[in-house]
Amino acid sequence: MPIGVYRRTDKHLKAMSRTTNRLWQDKDYREKQVEAHKGWEPSKETRRRMSEVQIGTKKPWAGKYKKSEEHKGRLSEAHKGMKKPWVKGYKWTEEMRRRASERMKESDCQPPSRLGTKTSDETKRKISLAHIGDKSHLWEKGVSIYDRKLYLNARRRARKNNAQGSHTQEEWEDLKKKYNYMCIRCKRFEPEIKLTEDHIIPLSKGGSDYIENIQPLCRSCNSVKRDKEIKYA
Repeated sequence: MPIGVYRRTDKHLKAMSRTTNRLWQDKDYREKQVEAHKGWEPSKETRRRMSEVQIGTKKPWAGKYKKSEEHKGRLSEAHKGMKKPWVKGYKWTEEMRRRASERMKESDCQPPSRLGTKTSDETKRKISLAHIGDKSHLWEKGVSIYDRKLYLNARRRARKNNAQGSHTQEEWEDLKKKYNYMCIRCKRFEPEIKLTEDHIIPLSKGGSDYIENIQPLCRSCNSVKRDKEIKYA
């Protein structure tokens, strides 16, 4: 039959896959195949074609094959003393970079550039939905994203000033609740104003970041206080 005329059906491919799986379960068959292919290496063109065929296909052994303890032991022995490329701090040598670059050029699989492309409205909507509410990295135990940002920014500033101690967002929420969500200087309430964390002893003067050194002030009162040591409550 001429090459390229006959195309295997899905039914045929499944039957071939079942036959192959059954054969490979036989230890003698596996040993014969290994011996027959000993020393054989596919060409670059064959590797490329094999890779293209397998792209997007689910391997028949996925989820079925489990490594035996003997197999795991052999893999462990083979990897001892080898530095893994994913280990933190590992750096590629110039030779490794050159070889990787050459392989990319030969395989013609350069990643497509997104320069000049525009994201569709549907994609923007999906990205937005993926970061809303409890899906956002700024969400924690029902706290709004904006409040979470304020809390994280305050912790970052405290770390930059090498302040001692810290406090949780729950402690800050409890402190606001204690004063009935009121600025203790101007006596206005949320949501008319937005409460911020004020350090009674400023961080610039060696104040700690413990909750005992925090008082709730609105932005305006916090700015007026500046770096003075004043406890309003």
